[in-house]
Amino acid sequence: MDVTSRKNSLEEGFDHSSVWFEDGNIIIQAESAQFRVYRGILALNSSVLRGMFDLAQPDKSDMQDGCPVVHFYDSAQDVRHFLCALHFPRYYHPSETTSWDIVSAMLRLGKKYAVHHLHESAFKQISALYPIKFADWCTRPMHSIQQFIALPLAVYQLAKETGHLSFLPGCLYSMTIIHRGEEIIHGFTLPDGSHAELEPHEKLLILQNRAKFTAYLRESVLGFLFKSPPSCQSSKMCSLVKYATLQKLHADSSLDLPGRGTGLFGVEIAWESIGFCAPCYAAAFVQWKNAREDFWNNLPQMFNLPSWKEIEKSLDG
Repeated sequence: MDVTSRKNSLEEGFDHSSVWFEDGNIIIQAESAQFRVYRGILALNSSVLRGMFDLAQPDKSDMQDGCPVVHFYDSAQDVRHFLCALHFPRYYHPSETTSWDIVSAMLRLGKKYAVHHLHESAFKQISALYPIKFADWCTRPMHSIQQFIALPLAVYQLAKETGHLSFLPGCLYSMTIIHRGEEIIHGFTLPDGSHAELEPHEKLLILQNRAKFTAYLRESVLGFLFKSPPSCQSSKMCSLVKYATLQKLHADSSLDLPGRGTGLFGVEIAWESIGFCAPCYAAAFVQWKNAREDFWNNLPQMFNLPSWKEIEKSLDG
């Protein structure tokens, strides 16, 4: 690039971002944006960049204001967030950061450039929403999803791009229970305003699994509402309680997928006050608990993904 001054760079149409230190000793260019930062900070945090700098041969045509210009083939937005996180310690803090743009940039570029603390922090933050353990799914911080708008499709696309297999089953399950058929077919608007669609085979899997999920919810997870064990001590009372429970679930639209339905893991049963006789309570709770756990254990295979055990092994690799 034949540029020798900041003025000339502006004339060429490059945008100097707020990440521009006058005493910086390296210029990072991503798309039409430039960032003047400190080579030492980048090299200290990234073995990939350190190796790149060590191998790079100075080229007089790629100098500006006495600084080498290094091209990053990433989005300017991602690079800005990445460089801010490296130069301003409080810029990205997992317990406070709620911007999906920032979180996704940390995961994407943290992995690409081997900045382990950024990648690991973003991975843990997203894993809290899309975990691999059933117990963690049941207690995940739902409010965080709205806070940084981690739409399942946005996370799913990022996970495929970066190879984070552990997010995929939860994302696909979430899309199955949340989004209407026309959204699955025609695509979604992501947090950054862009349009994204699933692959045809992914759309088909979601639509096919929706019917299976609804049937499993009614027949297995809530199967105890339609039958009683032979040891039932109060057939009339238990039947009335089961009918009332089913009516409430219908009234709350808890069984409707998609829409207000919360899927197999969001249906609430007031076990502490349900009013079953002891044998019915014991049988119902065991069926409800086992059916939910069995469903979770088989969830990845429903979307033609490796088992949870294989996914967990991949995290160690």
